[in-house]
Amino acid sequence: MPTQAAVCLLLLLVAGCASGENPPPLLDPDASTVDLGGDPPPPVPPTPPTPPTPPPADSGPPTMLDARRPIDCPEGQSECSGVCVDLQSTASNCGRCGNACTTGMACERGTCVMGCMAGTMLCAGGCVDVSSNPQHCGGCGMACATGEMCTEGRCGCPMAGTRCGDACVDLRSDPRNCGTCGTACAADEACREGRCGCAGGDAERACDDTMDDDCDGRIDCNDDECLGATRRCEDAGRPGVETCEAGGRWSACQTGGSGMTEICGDGIDQDGDGEDLRRPDSQEPNDSCGACRRITMGAPDIDVVIEATIDSVDDPMDCYVFATDDGTFELNETIDVSLTSVPSTADYDVYLYYGLADCMSGTSRASSSTGLAGEDDGFSWTERFGTEDGGDYYLVVRRFSGQSCDDTYLLSIRGLGAP
Repeated sequence: MPTQAAVCLLLLLVAGCASGENPPPLLDPDASTVDLGGDPPPPVPPTPPTPPTPPPADSGPPTMLDARRPIDCPEGQSECSGVCVDLQSTASNCGRCGNACTTGMACERGTCVMGCMAGTMLCAGGCVDVSSNPQHCGGCGMACATGEMCTEGRCGCPMAGTRCGDACVDLRSDPRNCGTCGTACAADEACREGRCGCAGGDAERACDDTMDDDCDGRIDCNDDECLGATRRCEDAGRPGVETCEAGGRWSACQTGGSGMTEICGDGIDQDGDGEDLRRPDSQEPNDSCGACRRITMGAPDIDVVIEATIDSVDDPMDCYVFATDDGTFELNETIDVSLTSVPSTADYDVYLYYGLADCMSGTSRASSSTGLAGEDDGFSWTERFGTEDGGDYYLVVRRFSGQSCDDTYLLSIRGLGAP
């Protein structure tokens, strides 16, 4: 049911409309409430002001674990993973965060560089001594000519060297400049003491290898030096040996006979058991350049003595290899070799090769061959400057004729040392 006040208001509005007068406004634009009569509503209490937020307590300097908090780094430093670093000099953050230099490198001006010690310079990614490095002599990229050495930052030929064209050479041993600049040796020759000669040496080193070892135009048994040399053979399936005779002929194959006393290593099956008796020494197998026995030279100028046997005609040679590194570029140094106590019925020779390729091809640096049974051999050889200071040397004791299962030879080596 409408209240009395509402009915009165409605009557006033109707009366106003009928008389043509404007009705009074229903709302007061400045009033916050509508007055419908009756008791006014109670006043709304004001909202209390919000108290200010207190500043956070000081928890110390920022840490890597407190990544939410900003870090104020000192001038010249930057934040990387919550830590202030100098991107110009920090190896783990070089130039930018997370850019770590590799081991052995340093960060300079935001770039990873090799950390060079005093007296050296960074050249081509490495630290070098420009006072002695032939590739960077006096400065980065200033390379010396082939064979030259760098002394006090200047290029020049080492002692005993001679400049031929753009390179330093040893006229005593360079096959392209033998004795004088431009004098070249033939393909099968080597330069020794400034003179071209047969690369294989001055004697036929083997009489069954189908090679003209001494370059005299005569091969194996056709060379008078091979008289008396022996080689392996078979007759009706039985092992034997034949001998080089005058006129370049090999003798008939000697196989021995059944029931005879076996002779060790002569290649003949005297007792008829189908094989020759052998007694290899502790150095075997070392019968080729590819199967050499490696020996230890020890300190420079230390003598090494090897006691061994060539026990059979099937044992063509004993090969030994040793590494050298005398560490002295300027000096022409020597190696002394002696072969003694050769069995009275045998002729052994000795050869020196520099590297496996020379050993395989028979291009010797030095050799000794007396051509007589039971005679000692030996030589003294001087290295070429700068090119033979290190590496492998191959020393070969080659059986020319004869053998012995019991009688040993002695091979003495004096390593590279100042003459």
